[in-house]
Amino acid sequence: MKIIRDLVYDYIEIDEFEESIINTRHFQRLKDIRQLTAQHVFPSATHNRFEHSLGVFELSIKFFKQLRKVLKKDKFSLSEEELDKLEINLRIAALLHDVGHAPYSHLGERYYVIPKIKKEINDVLKQKNICVDQSVFSKGAGHEIMSCYIILKYYSDIIKSKTENYELICRCITGVKYTQGALWKENLIIELLNSSTIDIDKLDYLVRDAIMTRAGVPPIDVNRLARNINVNPSRHNVTFNVQAIPVLQNIIEARDSMYLWVYNHHITVYTDFLMEFFLKHLIVNYESKNRYSDKLNPDDYFSCKAIGEELISDSELYGKLKQTRILSQTSAYTQKISPQLFERKFLKPLWKTIYEYKQFMTVNVPDIGLRKELQEKMCNLDDYDYRRYLAIELIHRCNLSMGDIFIVPRSNKFYSYSADKIFTVFINEGDKDIGDLLPQKQYDDFFDKVAFYVFVPETKKVEVEEALIDIVKYKLPDKEELAKTPKTELDWLKY
Repeated sequence: MKIIRDLVYDYIEIDEFEESIINTRHFQRLKDIRQLTAQHVFPSATHNRFEHSLGVFELSIKFFKQLRKVLKKDKFSLSEEELDKLEINLRIAALLHDVGHAPYSHLGERYYVIPKIKKEINDVLKQKNICVDQSVFSKGAGHEIMSCYIILKYYSDIIKSKTENYELICRCITGVKYTQGALWKENLIIELLNSSTIDIDKLDYLVRDAIMTRAGVPPIDVNRLARNINVNPSRHNVTFNVQAIPVLQNIIEARDSMYLWVYNHHITVYTDFLMEFFLKHLIVNYESKNRYSDKLNPDDYFSCKAIGEELISDSELYGKLKQTRILSQTSAYTQKISPQLFERKFLKPLWKTIYEYKQFMTVNVPDIGLRKELQEKMCNLDDYDYRRYLAIELIHRCNLSMGDIFIVPRSNKFYSYSADKIFTVFINEGDKDIGDLLPQKQYDDFFDKVAFYVFVPETKKVEVEEALIDIVKYKLPDKEELAKTPKTELDWLKY
């Protein structure tokens, strides 16, 4: 065994096989993929996907150790051989679950073209004569699908000495369970790594992010939680003993606090959005073949070849973005964005916190129906049309230009809003909702499920706020009217 010193779990033990995986170029690449993009607010949060992957691996050992004891009992009676097979697949999946992450993690992931990744996966399956049910890739985030591609193409020869159950490993990563009842035990390890409630992936990033940002959240005792993992014998799902209630409660409160103060901090939301739209702008410049020199070919940074062969990571993408500052014939938008990204010449929000947002909306849009309709239209993540409309209106009314204003939705992902993310506790041979055992904070009594920020130059805050109030107190136009809006320099935002 070799030992790795870890900030969260002290020591992580790996054997020769696991070391062979860790020492591959694709896993080492994760040292240059940051876990968070919140360094503008929390400069010490420089931890990366390499550390996180090791942490998830360590949790897979801790949790399966107790799960093994549960599954050996008479009501399940799994053999040591069956348990060993489950554990090795879980360990491999835990170690490699993020190996396909894009540069800048979830920001870059938005430029993955999932149908192209699936096609590459199909090609690999044919080349290597590997059988994997295509339903495995029916859902899952872009980085999860890319991780499966990397594993199948570059790791299948390494891991076949331990297992050839590539489908189970991929299912653990994408979170797609088997539908066959006889495979319930395989579904348990899928739940452990990727579930809608608490899993070892979410647990590690929550604990690690809290430590690295120094956010004041309740401590999470992962050892106590691991010791109290259980399996509901009638439903064959992962659950926890009643002794885990204090830990589960702390997880809920820590998660809510992290979303409130870290993940949805106004500067974090702003800089993430700034980076997203800067990348989108450079890609549009490339695809439209215009005269500007500031452009980016997405295949150079977000394709299977870029991740699998070129090993593109944060440094290469950051270097590309920095180049735009010194290029000739750069677009006006890039000239606006570069100082914001690289010189911290940030725009200012009309409100900083969810409390200020609620006050603004309550005072200026007192009609609750109008307010809800406004929020739904402004915060639809799949439809930018209304945010684009409002941005154009404010640009015209306040003499702004593209790059002077950003309207950014934020999702208040509090536990009380998530009906599909219920933590259960195993009592009297059945699962109980933790909300029935302990009262939970009802954030929906105080805040809306969604909100948005408006960022503008500091000198324009008063003028923009007055114009915004004048616009939002009336019903926004319907889709047909929006379609008649004259084309402007912001039309590319429909992309």
